Amino acid sequence: MLNQTAFALLRNVLRESWGLPLLYFESPDADLTPLDLGLRAQMQQADRLYAQMRAVAAGLEFGKILLMRDTFRLDTVLLRAGPDTRAFYAIGPFRWMPPDADEERALVIANGLDIAQAHEMSALLRRVPVNISRAIGLSIAKNILLSAWGLEDPEVQECDLDRAESPRLVPAEDPNDRARRVSEVYAHEERLLAYIAEGNEPKALTESQFFLHTGMDQRLNDRLLARRSLAYSVNTLFRKAAEGAGVHPVFCDEISEKFARKLELCSTGEQIDRIHAEMIHEYCTLCRQQATKGYSPHVQKVMQYIQLNLSQDLSPESIARGVSFSPGYISRRFKEEVGVSLVGYIAARRVQTACQLLEKTTMTVREIASYVGIPDWNYFTKVFRKEKGCTPSQYRKQARKRTE
Repeated sequence: MLNQTAFALLRNVLRESWGLPLLYFESPDADLTPLDLGLRAQMQQADRLYAQMRAVAAGLEFGKILLMRDTFRLDTVLLRAGPDTRAFYAIGPFRWMPPDADEERALVIANGLDIAQAHEMSALLRRVPVNISRAIGLSIAKNILLSAWGLEDPEVQECDLDRAESPRLVPAEDPNDRARRVSEVYAHEERLLAYIAEGNEPKALTESQFFLHTGMDQRLNDRLLARRSLAYSVNTLFRKAAEGAGVHPVFCDEISEKFARKLELCSTGEQIDRIHAEMIHEYCTLCRQQATKGYSPHVQKVMQYIQLNLSQDLSPESIARGVSFSPGYISRRFKEEVGVSLVGYIAARRVQTACQLLEKTTMTVREIASYVGIPDWNYFTKVFRKEKGCTPSQYRKQARKRTE
């Protein structure tokens, strides 16, 4: 049995590094509600359900490790605390991924929960630590047996309470189970990047919840460092998604650099989460406004030239010189593919950029007009009113009211 100092040290390391609880129970007859966050305690058949867990705990064999999965899909690693005691340790509960709405509905039906219990279950499940691999808990259990009793290579058994089977011998990390989990991660990643490329911010925010608290980078023991490392990787993936959508690398690099600098200054997980949401918002906005995928390479080249030179003269002749096409060809091809004239598109892009500056900066309207390539303030106001139905000053006032 671990002494109190060793137990406290190990418990703190598990909690700080992986968010996993390490629990000690004097016997299977003790209060077992920490094993499921009290989920069963709310149910009419609570006594029967906890009796099932007590039977499993009572049947623990010293020197062996049991991986228990319950009806709420919570995993817990159990092991006896010594050969001459009924006491046992529990590492968990944890889940391999956060529950989604479909799984919660299935759990409600399978466990016969009423509406109030369903809401409570949902809240509790979202407090459960998430680790994509069972290997962490199993590794800690093996090290307890090795350091306290000198037991090497202990047998690992698995018990699924959902099927009420007897424990059976399984490998520490079932390759098929691992493959399924990794496939699920990649499926979530592909969906998230597709939403970013589409500029679909609501769906991207929903999909990103899978990655926020999943302990994805388990090569790092420092949880803050691991989350920052994941955020850096996400920033890179978002940048590649935007480039794949046809956004010019100059703009992708600008936004990527900005978020890399912000992440360097983060000192808490909450700050990283906020920046994660900001990244989704800004990359989605970037893709909605500047994606050129779906257009021919010639039209893409024209669109990117316009955005890069918005402050300059953008007559058909100047654009033609910049992209090495004839003015007539550019105007005709652009109208055919985009559905608006080249002049109309340029005006819309200038007003769109002006709107961003009116919302996010303190630049004067005259300064913004010059910045977007319309130095004549009166003409800029006329173009802006035609696109937005109000003057630039009115737009700024409305934008400030929306954020108050």
